[in-house]
Amino acid sequence: FRTKPIDKKTEQLFLIERPVDDALVAPDNSTLRITSHYIIDFESDSAIQRRKDWKYKLAKLLGEEPAPRVNNKTDEEVYNGNYAYKLTSENPYSPAIEIPFNQLTNDYYCWIEASAKIYSKTNSSDYSLVITFKHSGGNYKYKTIELENFNNEMDWQTISAKYLTPEIRSKTDLLSVYVWNRGESEIYVDDIEVKVLNKRE
Repeated sequence: FRTKPIDKKTEQLFLIERPVDDALVAPDNSTLRITSHYIIDFESDSAIQRRKDWKYKLAKLLGEEPAPRVNNKTDEEVYNGNYAYKLTSENPYSPAIEIPFNQLTNDYYCWIEASAKIYSKTNSSDYSLVITFKHSGGNYKYKTIELENFNNEMDWQTISAKYLTPEIRSKTDLLSVYVWNRGESEIYVDDIEVKVLNKRE
């Protein structure tokens, strides 16, 4: 018994719709389940990849606690725990959560819920949550998300978005999520999170 191959037009009927705005097709969470959860909370050196310089190695050799090896890790303003991360015009990008597609799902797509906590002493809203895929040094399905309801009371803000993974060029392509300071003011970032959502069986 042989079946006729599915033609391209019929095949498209079985694939998920991919509009320009993911929010237009974002499903209710009741149809999805969280399969992975990643966070950068800046509480430990292991939370961020950084090179081990000679000062770090010397402190360890002497049995001392090494100073944080990220200059912009700070306790000036903190949402949760003891540390956050300061972004400036000279250092506008936060550390990124980066995950290869083949660790996100066994399907041909999944949903991402990304978020971060942001604080500005000057009420700046010139920052974005960036979600993108990386392939051979370039980006595709690059999205920047701005805060929808800015709070003028100079409190911590939550910026978040749902993101449908694109048609992947390679299963080793990296999902990358980070915060970008687009302005001149200093801002503080804490608890960058990524939740991976796959279809319920």
